[in-house]
Amino acid sequence: MKELKLSYGQKSFEEIKKYLEKNYNESYTLAIYDMLEEETAEIECSKDEILPAIMLVTDMEHSFPEWIGINELTDTVVVGMKFTRGHLQTNCSYKYKDRQFIRK
Repeated sequence: MKELKLSYGQKSFEEIKKYLEKNYNESYTLAIYDMLEEETAEIECSKDEILPAIMLVTDMEHSFPEWIGINELTDTVVVGMKFTRGHLQTNCSYKYKDRQFIRK
């Protein structure tokens, strides 16, 4: 997996935006990898919703993304962060809509 370590804080969002502009493919979905539990939450969203979805997870979990990568086997943009609150459950799928995660 091609991975980019991110700066801590707000700068990481600009790095994610640039990374997506260079590496995004229309077939990609989003996965948020909880580095503490080593589990993933799958997020169904459009290209334009990826960054807002990541920002919502950041708000919910009070944690910043640490890295981003592309898993070419699953056509997934993967973002690694530590879920410090446990508001977003792993090992399940969500749809991002109207700044909310709707469990599928």
